[in-house]
Amino acid sequence: MTKSKFQLPNIFSSFLLLILWLCLASIPTTAQQGKWVKIDSSYGTAFRSITCLDDEHCIVCGDSAIQGLSFARRTTDGGKSWTTLLYDTLSLIPLPQGDEVFQFHQAAYPTLSTIFIIGDSGLVFRTKNSGQSWDSVRLPIENSPGKNGTIVMHDSIHGYVVAGSKIFRTVDGGNNWQPVVVPDSVKGFSIGAVIPISSDTIFFLMNKGLPVVAKMFLRTYDGGKTWDAHSSPELKQITTGAIDFPDAQYGFAAGYERTGKADNALDLHTKTTDGGKTWTPLQKLWRDPALGLFDISFLDRRNGIATGGQGKIVRTTDGGETWVQQQTPLDTHSIVNINSLAFPSLNTAYVSGWQFLLRWYPEQSDVSTEIDASTLAAEPLSVGIVNNQPVISATMKSPGAVRFEVVTVMGEKILEEQIGFVDAGVLHHPLSSRLPAGKYFVQLFVDQNLLGSTGFTVVR
Repeated sequence: MTKSKFQLPNIFSSFLLLILWLCLASIPTTAQQGKWVKIDSSYGTAFRSITCLDDEHCIVCGDSAIQGLSFARRTTDGGKSWTTLLYDTLSLIPLPQGDEVFQFHQAAYPTLSTIFIIGDSGLVFRTKNSGQSWDSVRLPIENSPGKNGTIVMHDSIHGYVVAGSKIFRTVDGGNNWQPVVVPDSVKGFSIGAVIPISSDTIFFLMNKGLPVVAKMFLRTYDGGKTWDAHSSPELKQITTGAIDFPDAQYGFAAGYERTGKADNALDLHTKTTDGGKTWTPLQKLWRDPALGLFDISFLDRRNGIATGGQGKIVRTTDGGETWVQQQTPLDTHSIVNINSLAFPSLNTAYVSGWQFLLRWYPEQSDVSTEIDASTLAAEPLSVGIVNNQPVISATMKSPGAVRFEVVTVMGEKILEEQIGFVDAGVLHHPLSSRLPAGKYFVQLFVDQNLLGSTGFTVVR
């Protein structure tokens, strides 16, 4: 779950500053205009999952019935071209007990050079040189329900693999994976979703029964040494993977409620502002095609996308208060369910499914992923690279006393800079390059009033 960046020259091998999201505290926002474009429609291909490092670098995992292959492919140009990273021949007939075929299910893509891909029965592949060579390890999850597993990496060092009720954690970049013991209160539950917030803070949505009869929200703030668990009636109807947290406090979830007529279902929305302890009453909406929502992704506390049955895509720019249904190049009355969603930045998004990959483009067709001094002033507050230096940029509509604060996703202030009185116009201010790797918010205050906030990630 892990989200968006910009094109990086080689000089940033020791310090990479990647923009994750934009969140304006007091400046009104409107829904971004743009369109969904089909970037792949290979016949007989199931695109099972898509994971993006940034707007242009993404990995899809899937199967080709025509070629008889399971594959993991990468694009470095936003879907214009693809290169196969891993593949294995699929058997079209049942195999004897003990034989196996490697199907590739999901990727984790924490840096340009580091990639993890999980396959059948706990087989985890890793490259540290952008796919030139691979190693692998098999985790003991063969007999777990949901044996294919899920892999998420907070960064290139810290990550989790989950399958069924089993959790494995790495703190050394995948060299070793240690089992994590969950509390007795969730014994009998399986893991439906995993959301990494920081290297030690991770949230889980747990399911019980098949069909699901109960759900539990599980949290750890110390890498699994201690836990707390919360149940909520709102979560019982949430789809297994349709939950996301842009930070440690705000979370969003989606699901469906059957109407009793054919396969029709209402779309469900709920959110939390206290880290999952409590959730708002379910918002129930009828949207055609009426098959509910299955996935959700939020960049920040305002901007999110949810996907559902028969190609449904909805988007919010106000923290889920309102949702706008998106037009797509899909026949939404055919069986075109969306398997996976990636939302790396406000400038793009991807969805995958049976015989299609879609990319969302903003209305301006000439949007560039290069960040330079001229583009920094395009938003009221942003973080980018100017002359090889990470820089905060803001458009000052009126003069005032300016200061910046940098806080972690847990809300801890780790840096404050008093800039002083600044005239109206465009402000550029260098940001300390000594921040440790991690996710942060930078907040802009003018005359003690919070003007805006933007998120970014430091990767070393």
